[in-house]
Amino acid sequence: MTKADEPKDLQQKKEESQQRHAVIERDVMRVLGRPADLHQVHVRQVGQDHYRVNVLIGTDTSCLRIAHSYFVTTDGDGNVLSSSPEIAKHY
Repeated sequence: MTKADEPKDLQQKKEESQQRHAVIERDVMRVLGRPADLHQVHVRQVGQDHYRVNVLIGTDTSCLRIAHSYFVTTDGDGNVLSSSPEIAKHY
């Protein structure tokens, strides 16, 4: 099945989810700063408006580690309203 074959509702939901994840990543990184060896910011939905955000660092996939991890609550657009632990400037 290709993207063109997917039902429009499913494709729209995927796009909205990707947009929310991008907003969450942007908000977290704006406060945290950018680590020199940033590999990836992984955003996973764990509830209605609740997400787990892991900031992975390392020069390659064989030596990645989670440098920062947050549970965040968002509004409907993905804007971060709160986090645990609180996101602080590190870089």
